[in-house]
Amino acid sequence: MNRVRINSCKGIFKRECMRFLREPIQTIFNTVFYNIIFLITLYLIEPKNINYIFPGMIIYTSFNVILSNVKMTLYIGKIEKIVYYQFSAPASREDIYLIYLVASILRSFIINFLIYTIAFIFFNIVIPKSVMIFLLVFFIINAIFVNISILITIFYKNWNSVGVVESYIISPLLYLSAGFFKIDDIPQILKQIVLINPLFYITNALRVVYISGKIEKSEISFIILLLIFVITTLTVLYFFKKGIKILK
Repeated sequence: MNRVRINSCKGIFKRECMRFLREPIQTIFNTVFYNIIFLITLYLIEPKNINYIFPGMIIYTSFNVILSNVKMTLYIGKIEKIVYYQFSAPASREDIYLIYLVASILRSFIINFLIYTIAFIFFNIVIPKSVMIFLLVFFIINAIFVNISILITIFYKNWNSVGVVESYIISPLLYLSAGFFKIDDIPQILKQIVLINPLFYITNALRVVYISGKIEKSEISFIILLLIFVITTLTVLYFFKKGIKILK
């Protein structure tokens, strides 16, 4: 990688990070505050199951944070013409994708770390059985959310489409991922709906490593997790390389 390309990547990465680090009250602490209130509500309802529910909280937070970040990067970026400048920079399309990926995951990690720290101190949240495996799965899941958010965002046409997608697609998928309830406690018909939701397997994979620290406890969830990661990554890279729905 030559110096011009390196400087170009640094500039794009700095902009993507400073966009949310410059105003942490709005971009970080606002989300932390909202989710802590949500966590308090869950704790009051299910105090004994809070450690079972907490991985679902991480999934819910990560998806919303990353979608918000990608939306600002791509949708608002297209409106303000910033994306076009970035894609015409000396950095490759793969470089730009990696920058979007790392910046979004960084924001998600900061927010989730702050939420976990508060939850650990005040709500008896336990330490994951294997921190390294948990973080590995956490970063894979966040990478999937970045990919999905990119694929969703590039098809936004206006603010009405943003509301429709987030209200009628994203919210049901998140709430029906078994993040905040046990799948065995719901009626059979709802159980079948949950089982066809890909976010269920993502949530289950994170919950398994959080509670047990062992991947082999739920192989099917991890197989689906890796398949989603590979498919979404290849799809996004193809869209970026061709400029589909971004430059065209």
